[in-house]
Amino acid sequence: MEIAVSEFAARREKLKKFITPHSFMILFSGEPIPEWNEINYPFEVDRNFFYLTGIDEPNCVLIIGDMWGRVAEQLYVPRCGAYDEVFYGKTKDLDYYRKLSGIHAVSYMEDFEPAVQRFFQLFDAEVLYTGSGNRAISPYSAENLFIEKIRRAFPYCRMEPLAQKIFDMRVQKSEAEVDLVRRAIEITGRGIDRIMRTFCPGMNECQAQACLDYEVAAAGGRRSAAISVIAGGKNNNVLHYFDNNSTVNDGELLLMDICVDYGHYNSDITRTIPANGVFTPEQKHWYNVVLKAQEMIISRMGPGIARTGINDEAVAYVSEQLLSAGLIKSADCYDDLVHESNGASVNAVDHCIGLLAHDVNSFTEVMQPGMIFTVEPGVYLKDLGFGIRIEDDILITETGIEVLSRHIPKSADDIERIMAEGRINRRFE
Repeated sequence: MEIAVSEFAARREKLKKFITPHSFMILFSGEPIPEWNEINYPFEVDRNFFYLTGIDEPNCVLIIGDMWGRVAEQLYVPRCGAYDEVFYGKTKDLDYYRKLSGIHAVSYMEDFEPAVQRFFQLFDAEVLYTGSGNRAISPYSAENLFIEKIRRAFPYCRMEPLAQKIFDMRVQKSEAEVDLVRRAIEITGRGIDRIMRTFCPGMNECQAQACLDYEVAAAGGRRSAAISVIAGGKNNNVLHYFDNNSTVNDGELLLMDICVDYGHYNSDITRTIPANGVFTPEQKHWYNVVLKAQEMIISRMGPGIARTGINDEAVAYVSEQLLSAGLIKSADCYDDLVHESNGASVNAVDHCIGLLAHDVNSFTEVMQPGMIFTVEPGVYLKDLGFGIRIEDDILITETGIEVLSRHIPKSADDIERIMAEGRINRRFE
């Protein structure tokens, strides 16, 4: 299950249409972040670079530029020294990069700066396009430092970002990309199933995390795509709770917001389960309120549908439920409800997923075929000591939608049934 080299090549061909005469684009893959001495934090490739090349290696640079009317592509890759080979392995040969990307002009990094110089000396470059989407959050990256070097050497050269054009390309997924997201979701489902069959009162949130991590590794996933939210009890009400180290007691809920990375494509699924396997009547009531709100939103999704107002019906429904229960005084200011002591967040078509769990162009206004969105309503009832969120991943198709995560159980009855199946020896001491 992988993306064909021809697809990476087609993406570069599409991008070449934006390269104007006397211009070129540079795009760095990124560099490792040192933890200590020769130990680095896990490398994360610039997703725009990966999208265009299929290469997941640090210290590479892609150039796409106008050479006397012909737009050409060049790739520059690192050559390791003897010290690096001891710790990280031998230098990959140039054919390795050619086979991955389909780019024929591949050279080692010592040829990179002379190549850039030629764009100014031979091809009269006037515009330098930047392709990374990470420049603003990584001010001292190799790419930013190199761009500053170009500014000083060629002050007449105009700098223009091209990242948004790549973002626009990324938002609508090909069949191969959708298949990778499907696989990430399938692995997520395995992790959730293991947690439901294993978890019991007295266990720690980190033990649920361990169940997930095992399934991800066993199924060939890279990792959790973002820090998972594994939140028990009152921690349910912290939307981005990342500590994952508290004991979950009898009668409490466990909220799991899980992102899995498979081949750099991601899932983003949330399920909320009772630690002891059975919802209390109050928990089940609010669970079903959230589930109904999600179903209201999903039923209105489809190609050509504007996102504005798509959650109005669900917002009114959840607000009415909170008001009827005496948990809020007014629903007039719904946008601020999540900040109240008891409230909700009815996220309609909340964000895109793809090469990132919260992917680029998440604020696109109209749903189009090939886009994948999350829908993740929730209620956060601090006075009652619990919160509930349910999240699924929805593919917009030519004729409607497909709930990619539909195989992951989410009705209260199904969750209780699955947890009951695993109750033998579940009490944790």
